[in-house]
Amino acid sequence: MPVHYTLAMRFHLLACLIFAAACGSPVEEETVLGNSPVVINEVSSKEDDPVELFNRSEAAVDLTGWYIVDQDLEHTPYAIPNGTTIAAGAYLVIQLKADVNHPFALGGKDKAHLYNADGQLADRASWADGQADVSFCRKPNGTGEFGTCAALSLGAANP
Repeated sequence: MPVHYTLAMRFHLLACLIFAAACGSPVEEETVLGNSPVVINEVSSKEDDPVELFNRSEAAVDLTGWYIVDQDLEHTPYAIPNGTTIAAGAYLVIQLKADVNHPFALGGKDKAHLYNADGQLADRASWADGQADVSFCRKPNGTGEFGTCAALSLGAANP
């Protein structure tokens, strides 16, 4: 009997093969892991397409095997470099366009998906046209819903 993979599953498997990551089974794109220690905290569709991750747990997290992809799941995912860790309560800012391995750009109306090393959708940010022109961030910081922010606060708590 043939196995039918969703698009998200195919990209998870592709990322595992390309980046030699130790990966588990992916889940459907619509399922967001509710208890991920690391979340997307802020994005911008301008400049270098920054994506800020925040570790809301009380322990450091190894991001080896984690990756980010935009709303077009056919794009090659951006693999967070092996050995990257994020300390408890800390931020990690990824400047997508500044990285030579940058496979996609964030648009005016787009999504950013964060997958963990097990292929689970750890978090997702979704914004309408113009909402991320400056900053689209969580309010309150690290836990709240996303909304338009007046200024970038990369590497620090959102206003």
